[in-house]
Amino acid sequence: MLRTARYASGEMLLHDVTLRHSQPRGGPERIIWRKLFLAVILIGACLAAMPAALAQEKNSSASGTFYNFVNSTGGRFTDEQISWSFDGKNFKSLAETGGAPRRMGGGGRLYVRMQSAAKGETYTDFIEFTHNNAGWFGNTTQVDAFVIPLTIELFDADGTSKKVGISESRTALFAAFKQETPAEFHSCIQDFRQIASPHRADFGKGKPQANYFDRYIDEVWAAYATETKTPGGWTGHVVDGALEFVPPKGGKPLRCPRKPTTEEALLGSGILGKLPQFCAAINRHVLADPADWQNPAKFYLAPPANFYAKFWHDHSLNGKAYGFCYDDVSQQDTLIHCAKPVKLVITLYWDSARATPAQK
Repeated sequence: MLRTARYASGEMLLHDVTLRHSQPRGGPERIIWRKLFLAVILIGACLAAMPAALAQEKNSSASGTFYNFVNSTGGRFTDEQISWSFDGKNFKSLAETGGAPRRMGGGGRLYVRMQSAAKGETYTDFIEFTHNNAGWFGNTTQVDAFVIPLTIELFDADGTSKKVGISESRTALFAAFKQETPAEFHSCIQDFRQIASPHRADFGKGKPQANYFDRYIDEVWAAYATETKTPGGWTGHVVDGALEFVPPKGGKPLRCPRKPTTEEALLGSGILGKLPQFCAAINRHVLADPADWQNPAKFYLAPPANFYAKFWHDHSLNGKAYGFCYDDVSQQDTLIHCAKPVKLVITLYWDSARATPAQK
């Protein structure tokens, strides 16, 4: 397009110059020489611009693939058995395309599917992204479930990169989840298909753990039935059923209008839909003191807590994970961004030798 635009501009300019000098002073010979002189200049300019234009076209073609996939499943799945899709319906195999193009817009998903017809297996997972004039924003997620161990690495035009995700052995992760989480969370393991979020297991409405956080929430509300100082210097008080925390130096209080339910805490819904800090505090078992809400060292130290989310932090690169809807509170999530993105590398693991423990 650049080359065409340059040529089009040149033709328009030549036409404009011809009209502008169609009747200059000095006679016909002077007119001819002026036309020839201008034509030579314009042709030279166009020829000089061609290499740059061609190079830009070549670079544009090369950058047609923005999402690059690395099959690190150790032969468990071939490139023909791994595919991607932007809509979760129309998939293209890695053997067919090798990668995916840029996709501008917000709220996007890039799905990855591993499928073995011979074994009757299909595993599907996804990453989330927004790609606009401000750059590329995206993350891995286990908010709904863990299915495929994968990492994403975002490369900026300045040569730097950022990497997040899970690279550990899938089989080892299933075994570790059962060993490292309380019994209440074992229902999250659903065969070998996935490790589902608690609200999709026994913590759902009408299920055995549906009231998991209720007693804890009741205890915190009761602790501040009268105005009380927290260990961190905040002042807590329940007023007309609403829990309020006033900062140590005064100012606008943090307020939750009523007691939330376990379901609201796990889903960030209802009263917690617009209260991310309260939602995160409940999941991390730090609700009683806002001084701990921004301190990861205090998270998940006692039950009840979202030990599903804690597990993914323990087994993800640099301890970053999206284990529940508001895991971005205190920047514990896997969101990465760069203003001038060059490419994103998505590495897919299984039980290969490259699937190494998380880097802490």
